[in-house]
Amino acid sequence: MGYQKITITINTPALSGGYYGLYVAVSTGRSITFIADSSGLEKGTFKFGTDANSTAKNLYESMVRDLNLTGVFGPVRLDSDGANSIILEILDEGTTTVTASGFGDWSGSDITTSTATETTEDVYEVTNKINVRSPYMFEVIDENTFGNVIDSARLDIYVYDFSRYSNRPTEPTYRVVSVAPQGDSTSIYFNLSEYAKDFFQKNLIGSIDSTNTQYIDVFPSVTVDGVEFSNTPEFFVGYYGYGYVEDGINPQNRKAIMMSNDTIYGFSDTFVTIPVDTNVAKEIRFLDSDDNYIGGQSISPAGFSTAEVAYINTSGNTLNTLRQAWEENTTYGIEYEENDCYLQFFKDFEIQDAAKALVSYIEQDSLGNNVERIDVLKIKTIEECKYQPVKVKFVNKFGALQNVWFYKNSSRSINTTSKSFRRNNFNHQAVGFESKGTYSQSNHQYKNLFKEGKEKITINSGFYPESHNEVFQQLMLSEDVWIEFEGDRHPVNISNSDLKFKTSVTDKLISYSLDLDFAYDKVQNIT
Repeated sequence: MGYQKITITINTPALSGGYYGLYVAVSTGRSITFIADSSGLEKGTFKFGTDANSTAKNLYESMVRDLNLTGVFGPVRLDSDGANSIILEILDEGTTTVTASGFGDWSGSDITTSTATETTEDVYEVTNKINVRSPYMFEVIDENTFGNVIDSARLDIYVYDFSRYSNRPTEPTYRVVSVAPQGDSTSIYFNLSEYAKDFFQKNLIGSIDSTNTQYIDVFPSVTVDGVEFSNTPEFFVGYYGYGYVEDGINPQNRKAIMMSNDTIYGFSDTFVTIPVDTNVAKEIRFLDSDDNYIGGQSISPAGFSTAEVAYINTSGNTLNTLRQAWEENTTYGIEYEENDCYLQFFKDFEIQDAAKALVSYIEQDSLGNNVERIDVLKIKTIEECKYQPVKVKFVNKFGALQNVWFYKNSSRSINTTSKSFRRNNFNHQAVGFESKGTYSQSNHQYKNLFKEGKEKITINSGFYPESHNEVFQQLMLSEDVWIEFEGDRHPVNISNSDLKFKTSVTDKLISYSLDLDFAYDKVQNIT
């Protein structure tokens, strides 16, 4: 697939006052017509020119106006060579052909065209990131004449997911217009993040980690001296991440491994999960404690499926259960049977273990040469015999799911709320010709109208190195947190509003305690 590009060249202008024009059509059955007249102010018209260059200029300005106004071909990019040629790019990949021809006094060689099919990735940068929890400031200038004073700017913004280009909406998700803030402005800024943030759904379904990114395609135009011009479109991938103030404007967070820490901690023989950026990372290799290769896989770009974040775990490279170890080392079909001695041996001696993950990627050096780099992530296993560890999962600053284990004691509690009313507890009875009444001793005089409860859990991390403070900082800043324990995932909110970061010099051993509120009522309701 690719988008269609046509170059329209005006070789000779028709006579002023004649009848002539241009007809443009695409394979989807859509078309548009431009007719020459004395003013070119009405939709579907352009002004007569005195020569081929002025005619092409007038036609170009009218095409920009009408194609942006009508959206007949969807997202387009128009350009001019400054002489007698107009370049039209139709960026809807559902369009397979585009044709243009003159009519009336324009015929034959008065207008010539050439067409091509372009691949968007070959022409435009399509992997720039927008981390939507931080502003992304998008500048619009007059690309034709740098430094020109502009009247206004417009953005057609398309936000969508799943299949890039082919799943793009036919109409812009947002059309944003802004006039210049000052009479001598040469640029206008837009914050793109605010238009994409609400499209992210961060629900976890099932046991497999998965997060969708969003595609954000931006088609800018600028108005100078009353004439609108198309600017170069830009294509982004949106992540639910953010940057710190010290990261500067429009943070990219471009890393192969989408975590800030260089050591990852797992529990016992369970596997660890590593989030990687498929637009950056090329391969992951697992090594054991003796630096022997024990497994790995190549990493391919997402293929325009908004699965830009891949979650790769050590499962298959680490034997996580005695049953798995038995089945991988038994070739005679001998039935597996639990045995306390085997279990203790397996617990004391790891059969196989991934101690490092090496993630390779390509980076350009200062001279523009592609150089292979490797990021090393150490993998450490923590044993805990007394307490049942709790795994906390959160969306980190890169917009990826990250795990951190809390190994020590955890305690659960419930807080209930209720609303009650006082009712009449007097029962009237008629006995013969007399009326008697009694007070019920079994009915509630103070009756609960409703009662609800919310659970809370307090968890303790155990000891971590000081370098892990950044992980806990991102956990505290995360808007979406879950815990995994007792075989289930639970959405939670961190009720702590502050966390004092500890240092090895001052605190010696570093551990943290968090209070988590379950993010749902204990009794089912939909209100």
